[in-house]
Amino acid sequence: MSLMQSSRMREARKGHSSAAEILACFEQEKERFLRLALVITGDSESAKQSFLKARETVLQGRSPSCERLAGWSKWLTINFAISRSYDAISSCGPHYSRFQCTHPEHLVQTNDSKLQKQHELLFRMDPRIIVASLDALSRAVLILRTTARASILDCTQQLDLSPNTVMAANCRAMSWLFDMQQRSPVYGKPVLSPPIALAHSANSQGPFPLKAGQRCAHEGFLGAS
Repeated sequence: MSLMQSSRMREARKGHSSAAEILACFEQEKERFLRLALVITGDSESAKQSFLKARETVLQGRSPSCERLAGWSKWLTINFAISRSYDAISSCGPHYSRFQCTHPEHLVQTNDSKLQKQHELLFRMDPRIIVASLDALSRAVLILRTTARASILDCTQQLDLSPNTVMAANCRAMSWLFDMQQRSPVYGKPVLSPPIALAHSANSQGPFPLKAGQRCAHEGFLGAS
C-alpha cells in the first residue's frame, strides 16, 4: 500500500467511532437505552434484544462520529424496539380511528427546557407505570416525541400509520404526561412498584379515557411550547 493510499484511508476513518468507543457508549448508556426499549416493548427480554441488536448494528455498520454516537445508538435502540413491537403497535390503530386531537399545542415541537423536564420525569418513573397506563402505540409515540424529538410526520413514517391515528395517540400520550407532571411531587421520585395493577398485558390496548369525538381535557398541556 502506498503512502498516499494509507493517508487517504486514515483520513476516511477520521471522525468515525472505533469499536472500543462504541462498546463503551453502549455500556455507559445501557440502563437508559434498556429503559427506553422496555417502555416501548413492555417486555424485558424484548428490550434486551433491541439493545443488543442496536449495538451489533453499530459495530457492523459504518459508525457515526463520536459526537453523534450516543444519539445514533439511542435511535437504533428505539427503532429496533418498535420493530419488535410492531404488531402490537399497529393493532392499536383501529381504536384511535374515531378520535381526533383538536389541540394545536400537542403538535408543536417542545422547547428544550420543557423537553428536558419531560425526559427527566420519564426516566425517574418506574417503567411499569407507563406500561400499565398506556397502550403500545401511545407508548411508542411518547418515546419518539419526548426522547427522539420526532415530529408527528416522523412518527407517522416510523410507525407506518395514518397522521390522524398518530395524532390521536399523541394526544393521549401528551395528556397522560401532563397528568404525571401535575402529580410530580409523587411521580417525580423513583417508584418501586406501580400504584395501579398491571391488569392488562403490555401489548393490549389498555385504558382509553376519551369518547369518540371528545377532546382531551388538558388545555394547558405543559409540554407545549
